[in-house]
Amino acid sequence: MRRLLIVFAWVWIMSILPGCDILQQIELPVSQTLSETDIVNGLKEALKVGTRNGISFLNRENGYFGDSLLRIPFPNDVKQVEIKLRALGLNRQVDQFILSMNRGAEKAVQKAGPIFLSAITEMSFSDARNILNGPDNAAKIGRASCRERV
Repeated sequence: MRRLLIVFAWVWIMSILPGCDILQQIELPVSQTLSETDIVNGLKEALKVGTRNGISFLNRENGYFGDSLLRIPFPNDVKQVEIKLRALGLNRQVDQFILSMNRGAEKAVQKAGPIFLSAITEMSFSDARNILNGPDNAAKIGRASCRERV
């Protein structure tokens, strides 16, 4: 369950990154060309800031549960169980279970944050280049190193 909650935190953080494409529309005057190292360092810093902001947002009561887009529902692979429990009049218990999953995720964010920040810091140059030049889901970096730490 703990691993699942940490994965939920990571998925949320990575899901907000594609929303940053508005930054690509901003034209800033640049007096000199940035090196690839500067670009990679800028990307790492942006990922760190986004991760810290995500942690701040989610690591509080109702961080997940209070947001309809982030709320963790009853697991889909056992949805029939939820339906049957509700049919038996166990709505309150099902709702409590869903709330407890979300509260667990809110607590897990604090523990998962340092793992993701470390993965960003240790990200290789080629990982950063893949994020910049790859598809929208290219930000799934450090999965192996994060998995080992979890």
